[in-house]
Amino acid sequence: MPGAGRRGAALLAVLIPMLWLALPAPVASAHAYLLGSTPPSGYAVPSPPTAVSLDFDQPVTVGAAPLSLADTTGRPYALGPAALSLGGRRLAAPVLARLVEGGYRIHWEVTADDGDVVSGNVSFAVGTAAPVPGSADVDGGALDPPIVIVARWVLFAGVALALGGVVGDLLARRVQREVSVREPDRPRPLLGRVCGILMFGCGRSCSCMLVMI
Repeated sequence: MPGAGRRGAALLAVLIPMLWLALPAPVASAHAYLLGSTPPSGYAVPSPPTAVSLDFDQPVTVGAAPLSLADTTGRPYALGPAALSLGGRRLAAPVLARLVEGGYRIHWEVTADDGDVVSGNVSFAVGTAAPVPGSADVDGGALDPPIVIVARWVLFAGVALALGGVVGDLLARRVQREVSVREPDRPRPLLGRVCGILMFGCGRSCSCMLVMI
């Protein structure tokens, strides 16, 4: 019946946004991510750097010693006072000693906007023939795991499919009224809405489980 179908479509269009707002959502990550460094991580530079710098995707705050430099044997090399620039997104410090050929590692530690401490290492080498130590690693600022990305796409696909079923149902009924042709209700829009609701629920469940973990 057209009246019942319209009421069901309208109800579904209202319920989906309400469910989206009512159900718990994953907590957004406000960690600071390291975008780049000088010297660049994982590369060898031909001449010793006179300064080191790190660029982040958001402003950060630092403590008394946010940067330290050591070679592959653990021998430390002195750095000058660290300073923030570019609105708190760049952290830099001068290198006080002249670095000889070999591998080096910069250890950094900053505080993100959410108050969490994020730290990591940046490795580089001086001299084109020198081996570069292990690749850069980050503690507390890692990228989202694949399951989180999949859950987000499932949630997005569920909402899109559900709304697409509602819109398709409304358009089909409008055309039917305009041409004055009575056709039996087609199951495809309803199937689209049902699949959309299932995918919506699946995506939300995955997201909630990840938050609890």
